[in-house]
This record gives sequence, structure tokens and C-alpha cells, in this order.
Amino acid sequence: MSLKLSQYVLFSKKMGKENSRIMISTRTSKCFLITDQIYNSLIKGTLLKESTKEEIQDLIDNKILVKNNLNEFNAVLNRSKTIMKERRGHDYFIDPTNKCQLSCEYCGKFKSNLNLDKSYYKYIVKNIENKILVEGKSHISVTWLGGEPLLALDVVKELTDEITKTTKINNTKYSAALHTNGLALTPEIFSDLVKNCSITIFKISMHRIGKLYIENKNLNEIPEIIKLINTIKSIVNLPEYLSLSMGLTLMFIVDNKMTSEAITKFLIILNNFDLLSRINVSINAVHKWGEQDSYSVKEFANDQIKWFKYLNKSNSYLNLFSDRSFCGSLSNLEYIESDGYVYECFKCDRSLNEFKKGHITDDILSQKRVIQEQFYEKINE
Repeated sequence: MSLKLSQYVLFSKKMGKENSRIMISTRTSKCFLITDQIYNSLIKGTLLKESTKEEIQDLIDNKILVKNNLNEFNAVLNRSKTIMKERRGHDYFIDPTNKCQLSCEYCGKFKSNLNLDKSYYKYIVKNIENKILVEGKSHISVTWLGGEPLLALDVVKELTDEITKTTKINNTKYSAALHTNGLALTPEIFSDLVKNCSITIFKISMHRIGKLYIENKNLNEIPEIIKLINTIKSIVNLPEYLSLSMGLTLMFIVDNKMTSEAITKFLIILNNFDLLSRINVSINAVHKWGEQDSYSVKEFANDQIKWFKYLNKSNSYLNLFSDRSFCGSLSNLEYIESDGYVYECFKCDRSLNEFKKGHITDDILSQKRVIQEQFYEKINE
């Protein structure tokens, strides 16, 4: 069998006296500690002559070595298509409102006072019924976005009631999550949403931490931070929270060294209150290439290792490897904005009409695909 090194394998620099390296297969999320000799053999393509059949098979199973004529991009795309086809769920991302108290740089949302119109509820429920009865979906998942969804709690509650009536009648599993900036979150609202809206995952956006840090280096003196920490302290002791599996995640975006420093100090504050072991943390980088305060990939990698070590000591968790499915094959997702327009992805540029799947009131909405496979074929070229 003619084999080659996968283009989706990463290697660390040499480490320690033994000159070991970490090898990561991004297709399987598996890590290996290898010698520099094995690394050189893999790069030069001579490892096949130096290894046993069992060792070679292990490298093949973990997608380190692949067939020489394999188009790996297509292999990844086709694998994800199979996963999505076999997956019997459908995901809805819904903006109950476009209102928000903040104007975060990376949000990309046009702010207004527009709530999701109640007349759209029946069309959303009809779309869900179609997924269950026609397409055979057995799990409906809703993620409440925004704007700030807590500014439209009535919409969240009312639409949840309508959706869950349908899922119960059709014996379909229902689950929900909520993304919030945390400003309006209280222990009482948290309990209410868990008990009455079946929300089990809460994600608090901390993207403004760098801006707050610039204004005051003593984060524990900032009223907004004090309020958030007190809220988290109360939430993690609620019976409703204890019934969940680490249902609260703090989400950070880091784009420069100042924000990185702010995150480090905030993690220390959380740990001082014994909170890190009771919540999840997610940290992602945004690189502003070419700007004076640009945050490089290397800087983020070094900071990520630092955070990982600190969180590990604090019995907390930092997700280093994402879901291996590739979003390019998605056909089981609908993103509904508060104006009723529907998209196939909540990360596309919604200022462009070409990405609109249609309006929730459209009869043929469920059959339309916006993100076509030809797009990925162009990438492949």
C-alpha cells in the first residue's frame, strides 16, 4: 500500500533532553509523543521501511498516514456529510431580539429595538413540525442568541412553550442553550430558564474584558465584574445548577496582549473564589493582521499553554480540540434572526442577501440550500 503523511498532522518543536515532539492528528484529535527520529522519518517518508505492520496500522487508524492518492479535503467533507446524515437532530439558532446593552467590536449584529414578532411563532413551529414529521428528526435543539436574549425573556418563554408543545406531542427530544453577555443574568432568571425553558447550557460572553481592563487594571474593583462574580457564585450553588453537568461557560476572545493579560488576571480572581473548578472556560483568538497591536498565532499558542496549565491545576477545563465534523456539510441548521429572515449559518455575513435562505413565512424554506457544494469544490481547487 502506498502511503503519505496526512496534511492534517501537526508537530511541536523539539522538547526536553530527549528531543521529543508532540504529534497531533487533527482529523482524529489524537496526540502522540514521538522521538525526533520518528518525526524525521515521517517527514522524509522512510518510516514504512523502519516500522512493524502493527505500528503502521496504528498510524493509519489515527489518520497520521493516508493512502497516497487520497484527496483529504474531500475525505473530511464526505465524513462530515455522513455524520450529519446519520444524525437525527436539527439545530435552531434564534434571535428573540436585536436589542443589546453593549456594542462589542466582534459582534457583527445591527442593533435595533426589534423583537421577534409573535406572528412568526406559528411559522417557526410549522418548520419544526416539518423536520419531525417529514424529515424524521428525533431531536430539536434551540440556542437563543441575540442581541441580548435576556432583554426579550417573554419571547424566549412564549416560543419555548409553543415549541415544546410540538416536541412533546411528537415524542421528540428537546434541548436548549442560551448565549448572554451576563449583564441581566440573575440567579432567579437562571433557575427560571432551567426549570421552565429546559435551558441546560449557559454561555456568558466575556469579549469586553480587555476594554474593561484598559479602563481599570484592578478588575476586582469594577462594578460590572463584581456583579458578575457574585452572580456566578450564587448560580453555582443553586439546586438547578448542581443538577446540570457544568452548565456554565465563560467565553473569551483575545486579540492583543492587553486582553490576554486581562484574561489571566480574571482567571486568578475566579480561582480565588473557588469558581474555576465549577465552570467551563473557552478562549479563542482573533488576529488583527498588520496592526500595531496584532496578536500573533505564536503569542496565542504560548498564552493558551499557560492558561491550560493554570486551569488544569485549578481542576477546570479548557477545550483545546473542537468537534471534528466540518460545518461545510451542514443541512441540519437554521438561524432565525429577529426580523424573521433565515440563514443556514449564524456566522455568515448577514448584510449580504445572497446568504439569506428566505423568510420564516416562506412555504418552500425547508428545501432551499444557500451554501452549495460548489463553494467547497472551489476551495478544494
